[in-house]
Amino acid sequence: MEIGACSEIGRVRSMNEDHYTILTLPPDVHVFIIADGMGGHKAGEVASKMAVELTHDFLETNYNTMLDNIPELIKSSIIHANKIIFNKSRESVDFNDMGTTLTLGMIFEGVLYVGHIGDSRIYLIRNERIKQISKDHSLVAELVRKGKLSEEDAHLSPYKNIITRALGTEE
Repeated sequence: MEIGACSEIGRVRSMNEDHYTILTLPPDVHVFIIADGMGGHKAGEVASKMAVELTHDFLETNYNTMLDNIPELIKSSIIHANKIIFNKSRESVDFNDMGTTLTLGMIFEGVLYVGHIGDSRIYLIRNERIKQISKDHSLVAELVRKGKLSEEDAHLSPYKNIITRALGTEE
């Protein structure tokens, strides 16, 4: 098994607001976390860095006592990070409305567990095939899922970068 991550600044933005980490916890738990600060919002890079660090630290501290319930461990780590980022966003006008996507995967005993908010994606590459595991929490993706917008039109939509869920934006 190989786990990889990469981050590109892209063609539009002048700053990369992505943060990620990959770690292995004993006995054989593989974790990857990626966050992308919300472009155009204050302190998106702060929110994404906090999200990765907070979920990483929470998982590292609590995984031994929660390995029997990994979905709850992932959920708790996300709730923990959300609360702290939300509170930080209320401390100063410099951090008002900061938010980030967060995608977290844990592989334990051959099973992939996923926690996901926003539009940072997880792909499974197997037998020369690529499959998107996560579902985007974006306005356009939700319209496509409801049959109100075609995949083709989604790529051209001026609203394709509007996410409907983010970490740190709500309590």
